[in-house]
Amino acid sequence: MISKLIRLVFLVALAVVGVHAYRERKSHGVYYGVPFDFRVPTPDRVMDRMWNPDDSRVITPTVFGVGWSVNLYQAGRDMGFIQPEGNESRR
Repeated sequence: MISKLIRLVFLVALAVVGVHAYRERKSHGVYYGVPFDFRVPTPDRVMDRMWNPDDSRVITPTVFGVGWSVNLYQAGRDMGFIQPEGNESRR
């Protein structure tokens, strides 16, 4: 029941943002604080949003659709799985 409600909320949000984007003739932007991007994903944009050592954010705007993505590089670094370059620990 909860998963159906979550799915319904997501689909309604997608429809509302889609109508806004269509009316405003925007392919990407922010609507009430929620990022959207309806452009065809490119490899550069995927890497920029999902594996970007130069971006300190863990949560980034989505590659395609409505919402957010995770910068896996920064998440892995914050959890200690990835060691930043030039920062070798001495034991």
